[in-house]
Amino acid sequence: SFRQYLHHGATKSNDITYPSPPYPPRSDFPPRKDLPNFMHNTKMLDYFKSYADHFGVTEHVKTRHDVVQVTPAADYEKTGRWDVLVRDLETNNDHTETFDAVAVCVGHHVYPNVPHFKGQEKFRGRIVHTHSLKNADSFRNHRVAVVGIGNSAVDAVVDVSYVAIETYLSTRRGAWVAKRVGPNGMPIDIFLATRLKNYILSLVPESVSNDYVENILNSFFNHEAYGLKPKHRYNAQHPTVNDALPNLILSGKVRVKKDIVEFTEDGVLFEADDKATLLDDVILATGYQIKFPFLPKDVLSVVDNQVQLYKYVFPPQLRHPTLALIGLIQPVGAIFPIAELQSRWLAELLSNKRSLPSEKAMFENIRRKRESMRHRYVASPRHTIQVDWINYMDELASQIGARPNILKYFFTDNELFRALLGPCVPYQFRLEGPHSWSGARQAILDSRHRIMYPLNDRCTSFSKKKK
Repeated sequence: SFRQYLHHGATKSNDITYPSPPYPPRSDFPPRKDLPNFMHNTKMLDYFKSYADHFGVTEHVKTRHDVVQVTPAADYEKTGRWDVLVRDLETNNDHTETFDAVAVCVGHHVYPNVPHFKGQEKFRGRIVHTHSLKNADSFRNHRVAVVGIGNSAVDAVVDVSYVAIETYLSTRRGAWVAKRVGPNGMPIDIFLATRLKNYILSLVPESVSNDYVENILNSFFNHEAYGLKPKHRYNAQHPTVNDALPNLILSGKVRVKKDIVEFTEDGVLFEADDKATLLDDVILATGYQIKFPFLPKDVLSVVDNQVQLYKYVFPPQLRHPTLALIGLIQPVGAIFPIAELQSRWLAELLSNKRSLPSEKAMFENIRRKRESMRHRYVASPRHTIQVDWINYMDELASQIGARPNILKYFFTDNELFRALLGPCVPYQFRLEGPHSWSGARQAILDSRHRIMYPLNDRCTSFSKKKK
């Protein structure tokens, strides 16, 4: 039967962050240039700690506390303040504090979505969700199936395949799989996520942009031959990123299967198979349910993973912009820079330098966004908070006057203009407007060299003056 997932979030011991350093979590604090392009989770944690220490944040952080409930304070109508019921996990004592504003930053990877399959209760093996995985040690010499095709699924199937006897990847609809390492050894996000490409692809029919990306992904490996080609186009689903999967399929370490029809006592029957496959373990990489049990439903209700939030940040019906959802987003790109821009927007609102549109206008914006997503994406609880990285970053930056005026630099700074047409690094949103940073221009110009330095600090491929 299903073993209860860990209450607190888990990070696998070998998790590697994505995307690469030109897209740093904080746009005014570049990572050390010796850090790898795709950082191990421990290195990312060290980066955040150094950021917090540098800006004097650490001393204000309280850990080992649970937020039990967040409700409008008695004077909310006048002040916009919130009462927060907190539980001290060291003493198990509860107490209430009142805050001027609340930023909810728990994201959407908290409550695992656990589907039920026919005959599941009679399976004698183990069923777990990826949420509770720390490593693959417990699957050594086992026969294992991983259900799902998102990033958690393929990461799990890759890890398990190195220690298991047999490993299966079960997917209903397949997926387009990208690699971290793109053409010429460049990180794939640097190759694809450029302003110039984004602009050109916005001018052509969607079928053309889909063809362009799908041809690139099929050049890595033939998705149809590997049993992964979906019926939908690239832009209709959140992409999956993994470099190792094609090689493991090619070598027979991972076998791709259809959806599970039913469980047996000692395995599962996959769709299109004549007989059941023997298994010791089934790993569910079946996504998450968006939930905020500490918030009243009249503050934020969630129905079928749909949230009523203006630009995925603010509940439109609230009188004051003093409660924000930060990082509740599924971007095709880096989430940390998005969370930073959302936070900058919140800061501008709290300091009364900006204001939100009318409630009616915000609800209309939500309606239009949902309609657009309904036409574009495969119907799935996974695609309710999906955004395109460059477009959404520009959208957020426009709210605070930090969107770079690209054309201006064509006349005033041609070197910077050419760099701005390349990878849309977060430093771009520190060139102008509030919270601008004097080091932004140089950080943008140095982005390509930053990619090569940790690989080979003597490489001159991207230097301005080649030796």
